Amino acid sequence: MFHYVSVILAAAITSLMAQSPDPAVGCWHVTFTRWTPMPPGNDSVLYRPLPDTLQLDPWPLHSEYLHGVRRPATPPQELPGRPASLRLSWKRISPDSVELWLPVWWSTGIRAHARIDGDSLLGNAWIYVDYTGYDTPQSSVRGTRISCPRGA
Repeated sequence: MFHYVSVILAAAITSLMAQSPDPAVGCWHVTFTRWTPMPPGNDSVLYRPLPDTLQLDPWPLHSEYLHGVRRPATPPQELPGRPASLRLSWKRISPDSVELWLPVWWSTGIRAHARIDGDSLLGNAWIYVDYTGYDTPQSSVRGTRISCPRGA
């Protein structure tokens, strides 16, 4: 019996190791187009600076989302001392697409859906906020796979 369980366990481990890693995992240089419409008043400061690098990691962060890192991870000047809020979490939403969450503060941040095709990422981003009296600002996001920075 022990031998049988050992063989099954070894086969399961070998199968897991043979699986190719998720092609979304790694680092991406990203750009965002201008928000349309622009967030009114001082709200636009909550979404600057936008990240130019996203690192999608393969390990769980919470529930179904995976860990990630965004750079720069500089909080807006209006929110000094809150760098812990500048996280990135992500998950697969289809075989070729991901959902990205980039919280800024409290219930405010950026959500994006992007399709990955080889070394390219293309999608749309939206500002999310707990309450708004205006149309949701949207942006296009485009990315190219890059080598992850040292120390990442």
